[in-house]
Amino acid sequence: MTVIYFYHIPKTGGSYVNKYLKNLSKSLNMQYVSFYDTSSIISKENINHYITTLSTIGNKDTIIHHHHGYPGMKFAKIYIEALQQKLKEMNNNLYLITVVRDPVRRTYSGINYNKCINQNAIDNYIKNKSNYIIRYILYNKNYVYNNILDEKEMILFDSIVKMFDYMVDINKISTIRDYLSFILQKKNIIQMPPNKINKTNYIITLKQNDINLINKYNKLDILFYRRFLLKYK
Repeated sequence: MTVIYFYHIPKTGGSYVNKYLKNLSKSLNMQYVSFYDTSSIISKENINHYITTLSTIGNKDTIIHHHHGYPGMKFAKIYIEALQQKLKEMNNNLYLITVVRDPVRRTYSGINYNKCINQNAIDNYIKNKSNYIIRYILYNKNYVYNNILDEKEMILFDSIVKMFDYMVDINKISTIRDYLSFILQKKNIIQMPPNKINKTNYIITLKQNDINLINKYNKLDILFYRRFLLKYK
């Protein structure tokens, strides 16, 4: 039995991947579970739902989608590890996957998605979404900015990154199918649909000062992404 756990970071092609995973689960008669709520506040109900649902997984091939409205990996880590251990004892496996993106391009995509049509809105978005990739992995959408990304938090982040079995750049998102085919030991799984992620025509364009501001407020994300590229190039 196999569990595929997709942690969906915003503006990294995650909706495209999730749609494919959902269709894949149907084609292979796998269980599909989505931890997703549009609310920006993580409720006690969602926390309890997350813990309870994970504890019941283990009897059928399953695909899990983890996105807004549920705890980040800082909270989820122990529950995912517990599920991994339970599966291991039954000679089964859990594979944790995600997609990442160049922090400048990810921020640019977010600016357009949120329709930041004036300079003040652009500046506020950049400042309020600083080091978003790291914060989203740790805290999900309920990131708390008085939680400073100090050395202790970054050590925790590094330990969480090591949990991922497959972390892929958005530019190589099509390789997910090959990876899933390998771990599922099935050659003829459904194809991924045409990828139009990097062909989006953005309405809002960035000036050099905007890019400089993104670099200023995303130093940790940029360092993480550079290390990621060195490891997986």
